[in-house]
Amino acid sequence: MLPLFKRRENAIITEGNKLVETIYEICTFLLFSGYFLFYDNRALQLTFVCIGLGGALLICLSKAYQSKLKLPLNTIWYFLFFILAEMSALWAHSPEDATSSYLRLMLILLVISLGISQYVETTKQAENLLKIFVFSSFVIALAQLAFTPISDWTGSFFGSEVGGNNPNTFGYVVAIGAIISFYFGYLKGKALYY
Repeated sequence: MLPLFKRRENAIITEGNKLVETIYEICTFLLFSGYFLFYDNRALQLTFVCIGLGGALLICLSKAYQSKLKLPLNTIWYFLFFILAEMSALWAHSPEDATSSYLRLMLILLVISLGISQYVETTKQAENLLKIFVFSSFVIALAQLAFTPISDWTGSFFGSEVGGNNPNTFGYVVAIGAIISFYFGYLKGKALYY
């Protein structure tokens, strides 16, 4: 009888947290999509990073309110790496340029790892994050196809028309999305992901 009571209690906590989780999922989608779609526009890119940070902060506050806040080892590692990288930039010829070149990426990694560590408690939640990444990479690819002139499709810089990404960056984002899609299509039997 006690395990049944615990299961119902966890279900009530999970149901009460659905709104916060949905907001986090939307913020994560906007972070993934906006970062790569507006790579050249630093102000818009920073806006999407702040949206992602807001989602991570919201889920952290929600977990703290429920006394379920956790700080896993990977988040501590990212934080320490971030501090060491900042200290290393002080030794550069131009500390401002050295810091600005990777500061955004380091903050994004810190935000993503902290948010994910608070969000993921079940396999379904981990799969939700994978689906968000697939949908984000699909939106990025559609934007590239829609806004790149057909004459430039065979050029070596496909992927840089929208947002100014390096074509390799565009390629690895879409490739990771395709690998995750194959996972859902082949292993989970969801043909729509093909």
